[in-house]
Parts: sequence; C-alpha cells; structure tokens
Amino acid sequence: TIKNQDGTQQVRQQLQPKRYAQKAMVFKRFKTHHAKYIAADPDMASAVTNKRIRFVLYIDVDNVIGNPLEAFFRDYADMARSEYEQWRRNVTTAAAGVDVAIHNGMDDPLDFGFFSMFRDKHLKGKMHSGIILHDLYFDGRCTSAWRKEMDEFYHGRDQTILLNVIGNYSAYKCKTFALPQQHFNFANKRLMEERKPQKIPTFVHITEFRVRRINDPILHQDFLRFVLDLKDKEAKVGDMSWEQLVSPTAIRINENGDAP
Repeated sequence: TIKNQDGTQQVRQQLQPKRYAQKAMVFKRFKTHHAKYIAADPDMASAVTNKRIRFVLYIDVDNVIGNPLEAFFRDYADMARSEYEQWRRNVTTAAAGVDVAIHNGMDDPLDFGFFSMFRDKHLKGKMHSGIILHDLYFDGRCTSAWRKEMDEFYHGRDQTILLNVIGNYSAYKCKTFALPQQHFNFANKRLMEERKPQKIPTFVHITEFRVRRINDPILHQDFLRFVLDLKDKEAKVGDMSWEQLVSPTAIRINENGDAP
C-alpha cells in the first residue's frame, strides 16, 4: 500500500515471476543459451568470430559417449547437407520466384533456421532434446523461438513446446533435422550385458526409468566402467576417484560374463 499526494491510499500489486509447472524446465531453458555463454568467454567468442567454432554439441548428463565421435560427425555432415538442400527445393521452385517475393517485401523463403536432434522412438513426432547439435550459422531462429515459447507457455514440457515451434513454421521459420539414428540407443539390458564395442552406439541414454525397471545396479555400474574404460582408484576430476562416482562394491564382469 502506498500513499498518494492527496492523502488517498493506493494498493499496488507486485507481480511475481512466473514459475514453470515443472521445476526441471528452469534448467531445460539453459539449453537455448549456449550462444550467450560462448559470447561471455573472450577466447570462445573470438573463435566464433574467426570461424574456428561453428558447432555446439549439447548432451544431457544422463547420456554417455560409447564410441568415438568422428563417425557421428561425418554422418551428421552428410545428413545436414542433404536435408538442407531438400528443404531449399521444397520451399521454392525457382530462383526467379524467390527474387520476385523479396522484391515485393515478402520474407525470403530460403531464410530459415534449423538444429538437429535424435527422433524419440517412443513418442511419435517428438524429438529427443537431451542431445542437440547446434550449427551456429543456422540455429539462432530456433533457439530464440524455443525460449520464447518456454516463457509464454510455462505450464508445458520442453518437447511439447518444441513441437509448437516446429509446427508454426510461418512464424518461426524453424526446422529440426533428425540426427542419424544408428548413433543413439537406450541402455537396454541386452546392450549392457553383451558389451560388444561394435554394437555400442555413439550415445547411450541411461534413463532413470530403465534403471528402475531393470533393477540391477551392478549391471549398470559395470556397463559404465566398461564404456568409460575406468579403472579402480583412477582419479577423474581433481581429487575425485572412481570409487566416489560408482560404489566400490560393484562386481566387475569380464567379457565371458563371469566375475573375475
């Protein structure tokens, strides 16, 4: 309550910041700010300006890298080139038509953005936003639109909100390109039991749901030891040892499936 000059009182309502219906959305919003973080780092910002940094690979903490990234990036480059050229052919039929549209004050149909994710195999039409490959030359439209929708529809989920962005192409000019699916899989029981390097994809998603459903902490722990090639008492970050990351009571299983 405040007092006016004429002596009357006025009640002023203080607006509270909106809260996301899901607490995790606060952190998911950070996925759209990679360009901001890069710009705040002088060395990285300079590298972007000098075109030494073009791609940003975002990975959720519940994914592990199971194989070298070289083949993944090679397949990504082939996919992105093909998808980009295909979309260019879809949005315009002739260069002359584009020139006429721009001359008449219309948006350039070739001016669009994209970023790349794996398709969600369990939810039709949705993308798995736990791994995102950003091309800094093309992703600005998409990340800005995604963040805008998050702030306006704060009761929704990040994947549902992303579908809103993709579905409203006329407003946002944003596309998602599907990353090559052979480079991604969930940590299913067969994959963790076999532990064959040639069958482990580039990215392995270890979800809390699957951990609970399989209900075998030893299996998960030994799979992580195998994939990350971690040794007992190996120092990881600073003074943190492997035993602080995974219980030392986990039994290491050899290639024949037997305890050593």
